[in-house]
Amino acid sequence: MGTSKETIEFLQDALELVPEVSFRPMMGEYCVYSAGQVFGLVCDDVLFLKTAPETLHLFRDQKTRAYPGSRNTCQANAEWLEAPRETGRGGPFHP
Repeated sequence: MGTSKETIEFLQDALELVPEVSFRPMMGEYCVYSAGQVFGLVCDDVLFLKTAPETLHLFRDQKTRAYPGSRNTCQANAEWLEAPRETGRGGPFHP
């Protein structure tokens, strides 16, 4: 299906607290970077964030993955995008 430019524009605004956030196209989808480091993917208009054992508990949906076989990404919780300032500077968007 692919990710729309409108989704990327929305995510750029929602992720404004992320230092040096950028999006790079990749086969109709996008990689999300902070200061040159990949920390997420946008697939079919859905944001997925890289996880680690110590951050996995922050994600409500731990089963939905960015693509089949993906092991270290989870779908971002909707409230993180709706109210990023309330989520906090030390929250899940800090790579």
